[in-house]
Amino acid sequence: MVDIVRDIERIGDHFENIVELIEYRITNKVNMTDQAYEDMNEMFDLTIDTVSQAIDAFANMDEEKAKAVMKKEEEIDSMERKFRKKHILRLNEGLCSGSAGIVFVDIISNLERIGDHAKNIAQEVGGKKEE
Repeated sequence: MVDIVRDIERIGDHFENIVELIEYRITNKVNMTDQAYEDMNEMFDLTIDTVSQAIDAFANMDEEKAKAVMKKEEEIDSMERKFRKKHILRLNEGLCSGSAGIVFVDIISNLERIGDHAKNIAQEVGGKKEE
């Protein structure tokens, strides 16, 4: 139970990082492309769904939901790699600024880490926690 609480606390820390990045973006008038927003929103939606499902899997000791969380976490990892590459291409094409790139990459990195913590929670259901 202590590990679950620790993972939930870390999820909160990563969301706090995301909020700070969004505040930075707004305060400094950092503009991002529509594609960057679409990518972030897609990854955000999947991450939120994964965290919710992980908590539900643990609360109900539902191994099927825990397995689904593992698959979704792999999808989050893949999404982060794909979106990072797409963003580098946008930077190279001059479609967005360096500061927009930093905000974007930091946000998707935090979302990926949140997925890792959701996976840790799900692994507690099956007793397969990785060290």
